[in-house]
Amino acid sequence: MRVVKTISELKSLISGYKQENKTVGLVPTMGALHAGHKSLVDRARKENDIVVVSVFVNPRSATARFWRLPDATWCLCLR
Repeated sequence: MRVVKTISELKSLISGYKQENKTVGLVPTMGALHAGHKSLVDRARKENDIVVVSVFVNPRSATARFWRLPDATWCLCLR
């Protein structure tokens, strides 16, 4: 698993995967991953070579500046 924090880094990675003729599946989220997200990740794994799980945190949210994705959430993507 790789954690990417910038759009430019993600674009570069995806470009490399496409040059290798790999398919890329996207599971967009707003964090707080749960079993429903896990089922989407599992399906994306079955249908694609690479899976990207995006986590969008609204910067206007009152809690955004304190928000951090718990390690348990990342583990959900690995199972």
